Amino acid sequence: MPPTTLVAAQGTQLLMLPNEVLAAIIEGAALADQATLCRVSRLFHQLSLPILNRAVILHVDRTTTEYSAFCSAMIQNYGRADAIRFLALRDSRLGSERKPDYDLVTKSMGLMHRLEHLSIVDHSKLPGSDPGLIPCLESLSFPALRICHIDLDLNFVHRRGPAVARFLARHPNLTHVRLWQQQITDSSTWASASTLLPNLRHFQGSACFVPALATRRLTEARIDWWGFPDIDGVLEALRSASVEIETGLPFVLSNFHFHAGVDELRALLQALSVHMSHTTTLQLRILLPREAMKMLAEYLPRFTRLEYVALNQPQHLSFSLGPSEWLNLQSWGDACPTLRACSVGSQAWRRMDDGKWEEYDKGDFEMEAGLSVFELI
Repeated sequence: MPPTTLVAAQGTQLLMLPNEVLAAIIEGAALADQATLCRVSRLFHQLSLPILNRAVILHVDRTTTEYSAFCSAMIQNYGRADAIRFLALRDSRLGSERKPDYDLVTKSMGLMHRLEHLSIVDHSKLPGSDPGLIPCLESLSFPALRICHIDLDLNFVHRRGPAVARFLARHPNLTHVRLWQQQITDSSTWASASTLLPNLRHFQGSACFVPALATRRLTEARIDWWGFPDIDGVLEALRSASVEIETGLPFVLSNFHFHAGVDELRALLQALSVHMSHTTTLQLRILLPREAMKMLAEYLPRFTRLEYVALNQPQHLSFSLGPSEWLNLQSWGDACPTLRACSVGSQAWRRMDDGKWEEYDKGDFEMEAGLSVFELI
């Protein structure tokens, strides 16, 4: 039987199945197979398009054809827009590049009533006459939105930050938020007032954004300390944001880009031990792992619930334990009776019932410590 006839015959047999079963088959297929099934028949086409459109990533580059074609298609067939659950917008244009039709973008996004995850990376270098993508959010609300990731270019935080704050405030059901801006050291450039997010559980972003987040139910925070802002002020705000879980759920605290000297590292550990003593997983990504190992033995007794500690370096650096570092690691168990496992660089260990340490798979450590489950695109 010729291939085309075989496909047609198989398609006819499949069409006898209930739509729910067909949708499950399409959703479980690889992307290439989904595209093939989409062409089998009109019914498959109608069933496949919503599934194929559930996750959409659009890039603004030297042409805006992709944006315009997609947005126009959503407006012409709003059922396709209603199927979208994840939308990622990427803008890295230079000032001389053509800008998209922002009204068209806003109108098409307004049809995505079931959007659950929105990701916007706006690193464009645009003249003052081009507002960029962020102002498109001013008139939009997504009732089902739970995850929001927004990266802003430093040069436009003053212009776009308040719009982001207002957008977040209109979505109190958000549970995961990432707000990132490298080298910003003043949260007033982002928002002049607190942003109420009562259901926020996971925050990832620049340290200076933390004081502007009004919530009390955080279970995880991944903080970027670039710029060395007021450490005590940020951690006081973080403790307030996690106050409801201090004696209950585990709390994961990761610290990134802490490119500091010994004095700054000691200040961070001191502040963490004072304000975040209820932390159950502590991760430090720093440039001074040997110094950190020595200092941790001093501060670990102040953490009342700590179970997991991870010391990581930037990817371009490597670190391995010598005899003195191994002794420091063994002392962690004596300093912190609640400690169950630890990781340094690419190695991990867990403490046995007799108090001795044995090697542990790094992937298993990260999973157990809660370090591998919160990633925003």
